[in-house]
Amino acid sequence: MPQAPALILHGGAGARRERNYDAETVHMREVVEAMKARLAAGASALDVAVEAVVLLEDSGL
Repeated sequence: MPQAPALILHGGAGARRERNYDAETVHMREVVEAMKARLAAGASALDVAVEAVVLLEDSGL
């Protein structure tokens, strides 16, 4: 029986209360949705993991 893929992103550590993380939250949601679509299209887990890291690291956030 095929299993549904799972995707977990970690947005970093050390959140500060005085900082607004709305841009980061929006970007992470966009990355999750994009990677969900890639997995559904049959991309390998390794390719999706690498692509997710690249998108997060290159975002500048």
